[in-house]
Amino acid sequence: MYEKNYTVTSYESNNKLQLKLNCLFQWFTEISWEHAKILGVGFEEMNNSKVFWVLIGVKVKINKLPKWQDKVTLQTAPTGINGLYFSREFILIDEDKNVLVEADSKWLIIDKNTLRTIKPTEDEYKNLKIKSKNLDIEFKRMHLQTGLTNIYKETVQYTDIDLHNHVNNAVYVRWIENILNNSSYFLKSKIIIFSIQFLKEVMQNDNVLLCYSDIIDNKIFFEAIIENSDIHCIRAEIEL
Repeated sequence: MYEKNYTVTSYESNNKLQLKLNCLFQWFTEISWEHAKILGVGFEEMNNSKVFWVLIGVKVKINKLPKWQDKVTLQTAPTGINGLYFSREFILIDEDKNVLVEADSKWLIIDKNTLRTIKPTEDEYKNLKIKSKNLDIEFKRMHLQTGLTNIYKETVQYTDIDLHNHVNNAVYVRWIENILNNSSYFLKSKIIIFSIQFLKEVMQNDNVLLCYSDIIDNKIFFEAIIENSDIHCIRAEIEL
């Protein structure tokens, strides 16, 4: 288990003084890279091997979001390999050891030249199962959602692009937060579960149509498509 201490800053807080969900995802990504480097499979090491990590999806259970100036600790650990997928969990706790957030994530290793998924072996990556999975949530591939009548459009800007030259995963979360904030039901509701699946990379200047549903049994569904194509880039589900 690897952990890192944070203090929620003003620029990571929303107008309710709570940690923004997209900033939480930034924390997830950064601590993952830091821990992977310690385990010998970080960005530089993988780059030298002509492979790279790809985040496939995350499922987050939110008990309570920390607020501005709160001191919290984010813990993470790989929890094993299942087929092509590597699992990694995250647990965010406050100073009193209360669990604020739990999350399960799935990752793939991709060949840089062929862009094919590399099938891992337990022996080759035996250090990537530090602890047994004990969370009561697990990310699983999500089904295509149709009939989503609401549409929100985003054009990918320079600041949305990360070191892999495509849209960073936290940017999609920020877009969804913007949709929710512009909707009256968000002001009256609390997110309990947030799940997101990353399907296809998106580049600078791409136009993305985020299609989403009204509330259905306390859930909102999202499907993002690159404009003028049938390329689906993300899929998400929120439980209120």
